[in-house]
Parts: sequence; structure tokens; C-alpha cells
Amino acid sequence: MDIDKSKRQEAIDTASAIIKGALHPLEGCRRLVELKDYIGLGDDESFDQIRSTESETDHLPLGALKAHCSASYLERVQREEREYLESALGDIVKACEEIIQKLKVL
Repeated sequence: MDIDKSKRQEAIDTASAIIKGALHPLEGCRRLVELKDYIGLGDDESFDQIRSTESETDHLPLGALKAHCSASYLERVQREEREYLESALGDIVKACEEIIQKLKVL
């Protein structure tokens, strides 16, 4: 499979933004999962945490979707999101660092 260089750069930028706190980690993980097959790391173990995060949180509304949710639902899912990130953010950041290192040598 040919690696799409623009998508590889987008993945590096996305992972970097997660690390810097400039992009919501869940939004970033969702985008990285979308990109993984285009960048040559589709089955790489460095993506395990990213895939896991995306799968475990895919029911949580992000961005503009929150405007379509009731206040009580948002309160509940925001608490769930906060608790998830408290336990997983370190692993997400570590996975992003590994992804960046691997993509820079491709």
C-alpha cells in the first residue's frame, strides 16, 4: 500500500495537537483512526490505545453534536468523558508520541 504523504502529515499534526492540548484527545483519536489505513500503520500496535479510546468513547458527543443533546445527558456524558480522560490521557499521549516517531521515519 502506498503511503499518502499528506495524510501522514495530517496524522503527525493531529497527534502533535493532542500532545500539546490543542486538540480534544477524543476528537484527535477519532481522526487518527480515520487516517490509520492511509498512513501505513493500520495494524501497528502503536495504534492499539488510539483504537481502544475511539471504540470506548464513540458514544460520547463531541463538538457541534453537543448542541443537539439535552442538558441532563450532557452532564452525564461529560462526567464520563472526564473520568475516562483522567485515567487514559497519559496512555493516549504516549501512543501519539510513538505514532509520530514511526511516521517520521516512513
